[in-house]
Amino acid sequence: MKTCIEITGMKLFSRIGVLEQEQLVGNRYELSMKLFYDASEAMKTDDIASAINYADIATLAVESLGRPCRLLEHAAARLRREILERFPSINAGSITLVKLHPPIPAPTPRVAFTIEW
Repeated sequence: MKTCIEITGMKLFSRIGVLEQEQLVGNRYELSMKLFYDASEAMKTDDIASAINYADIATLAVESLGRPCRLLEHAAARLRREILERFPSINAGSITLVKLHPPIPAPTPRVAFTIEW
């Protein structure tokens, strides 16, 4: 059996971008994660101590993405690394980081980067 937690459409503010203005004023982002782990004990016991608390994951994401960088790729990989360091029971997953209304020549509502493992 495969089990996972999902956090979908989390709204964030960060300073991720190559352009100087993106670093100065920041932008809005949307984060979705699907994190696989063995939840069989949590399903049996109904005890949060046996589960991965999605609030802890969300807090970690806010902290990680709150640190400026230039690339979506770097921000997503850094978040993945920090999640796996703190929650070693996660054995697979995906992270999609979306930049809303990016500063590119054609009006575009969103661009995204996804990392899967």
